[in-house]
This record gives sequence, structure tokens and C-alpha cells, in this order.
Amino acid sequence: KKTEYVDSIWDSNDDNMLRLFFGRKLYFLRQLDIELMKISHSKDIFDEDGNVKPGTRALEDIPLYEIRKYNPELEKTLRAKAFENAKDADGFYCCAGCGKKNRSKVYFQVDHIIPMNAGGKSVAENLQILCRQCNGVKGDR
Repeated sequence: KKTEYVDSIWDSNDDNMLRLFFGRKLYFLRQLDIELMKISHSKDIFDEDGNVKPGTRALEDIPLYEIRKYNPELEKTLRAKAFENAKDADGFYCCAGCGKKNRSKVYFQVDHIIPMNAGGKSVAENLQILCRQCNGVKGDR
């Protein structure tokens, strides 16, 4: 009966949304099995202690590109501060690595002095400007 019912849903002419969304019947059947398993075994499988628990992280603990998603103004402020700190008396931006200078921001990238994977934070004091070449060489070190 289940097979007949699922086939009737897939073959129904009034709603081609299933074909559009899943493409092939095989993908539809797999997703249907997953959803049925979630319903019938939710206590056994999906409520285990080892699952990821939602929570909050401080903005300083996430990279700049992610800060942009949640607080674009803070991200702009942090970038502007990093560029302002890298400006010399003549108005040139200076690479913290090699000392290369240019009036345009285009040639530089904001970099974490202490990388995030080593415990660095996305705060103004931990940001510097590097030319693209120096940033590429430094990587996440």
C-alpha cells in the first residue's frame, strides 16, 4: 500500500513540483525514507547527546566575512580601522609584511596578526594590512 501511495503521489499530474524539486524518483524516495525515519525514530537517532547544540558565539570569534553577514557596520569599522592604522604620514597604505606602499586599498587585504586557528580574534588590535603576495605566503600561520 505504501508503494502504491508513493507512486500515486509521484505520478500525479496536478503537481509537477516533485519532479522539478527532486528530478528523479530515486532522490524523492530517499528523502521520503529519511523523513519517515526522523518521525519514527526521533528519540533514538536525533536526540543523542553527541549532536551539535545550537548556541551563540561572540562576533570577535568569527572571521570578518562572517561578521559581515550579522553586523555589516562592525565589519566595515574593523576594516576601516585596519586600513587607517596602516596609513603613513603621506597617505600611503603600507604592507605590514614587506612595506610595499600604495594609495589604493585594492592592492591590500586585511589579515589577522594572530590567526583565528591559533586563538586570534577579529578585533582591531589583531588586524593588519598585507599586500596580496604577503598574505598568500603567510596563509593561516
